[in-house]
Amino acid sequence: MIFSGSHSVEKAAKLFLDLRTKYGKIMRQRIGSEHYVFLFDPEDFEHVFKAEGPYPYREALHIVTTYCGRNNRPIGMNGLNGEEWSKLRKPTQDKMLRPQVVTKYLPVINQVTHDLVTYIESKGEIQDINKLMLDFALENAGILAFNKRLGLLDTDDKSSTLKEDFGVFFRLLSEHFFLPPLYKYFRTPFYNTFEKAANGIYNRFDKELEAVKSEMESSALKKDESITEMQCKSNTLHEYYSTSRPPDFAKELLADERLTEDYVRGVLLDIFIAGGDTTYVVMGFNQVCRDPEIYSNPDTFFPERWQRGSDVRVRSPFALLPFGFGTRSCLGQRFAEQEIYVCFAQIIKKFEISLPSDAEEIKYVHKLFAYPEKPVTICFKTRREICSNRYVYN
Repeated sequence: MIFSGSHSVEKAAKLFLDLRTKYGKIMRQRIGSEHYVFLFDPEDFEHVFKAEGPYPYREALHIVTTYCGRNNRPIGMNGLNGEEWSKLRKPTQDKMLRPQVVTKYLPVINQVTHDLVTYIESKGEIQDINKLMLDFALENAGILAFNKRLGLLDTDDKSSTLKEDFGVFFRLLSEHFFLPPLYKYFRTPFYNTFEKAANGIYNRFDKELEAVKSEMESSALKKDESITEMQCKSNTLHEYYSTSRPPDFAKELLADERLTEDYVRGVLLDIFIAGGDTTYVVMGFNQVCRDPEIYSNPDTFFPERWQRGSDVRVRSPFALLPFGFGTRSCLGQRFAEQEIYVCFAQIIKKFEISLPSDAEEIKYVHKLFAYPEKPVTICFKTRREICSNRYVYN
């Protein structure tokens, strides 16, 4: 078994590092009935991506396809391949990848971010920043998908069930990768819990889609002028942990005359150095990103490395692909980056960010994404003076 002894599924990143140390930059491993090839060199990543052809294959999420089959629901675009996938992908990306479409949503994202900042200001201390950022990401996804707010940042209990369903859905989606797929053959307790959460989410989405459809029909909107459906994806934001550790970085950031988009982008890329991927060809992004041959001082938070003209060496653009590459790259990349830029810029300008005095070093577990092993508490202190001449997204 690949997960045995001192290794567990939560410590997959450590396992892959040990595999690389023992076997080198390419190896094969049998897991169950399948053979997996592990790659730990960005040049090999590039060869794989560029050899995929017009229809790159991606393995479907088995628990999702099982759920869709049992509940008579269509499989989303991520679960399709070949021409069937291409017929959905092309018209969708023609709309979603237009810069003017992304810009159109900026005022609404600003409003969602304003609500987030207001919520943080009212609390002062957030005891589980990962959970709050998931709510923020899904609230923005609701705007893209249904052109309305889902209420995930509201302080009342109206959205509590939806929040719980999302939490269970993503947790079990992560865990199912490392379990025997017995749910394919009979309804296991694990599957039943997943199905209950998925039903709650899908039922809410069905309701919202019907409302969008009725609105389009009643106002005679042209279908090709509206985005009515997309799959929700979240990305955990841990900028706040990173900026709370090195105070010199935060002071330098705020001392600049302009909080530029280029610098914020550098912060985003430096934080994404914890990325990972798992398919039949497993690309060890996490291990590559921690390789000093690829990134100088990889364990040091240093967003300046991404700025034009930087002396810091970054060996390969294929070492860090948080949104994928090519025709199957993430459709929501521009939207996600815009959300992160706006959110990060507003929060870092509004608050001084720190960890509690008794905070321990944050450790991560790796499942579908990298998660903090324990809930992370972040302290936010409102800044008394905010210079008006610094960069603001508006």
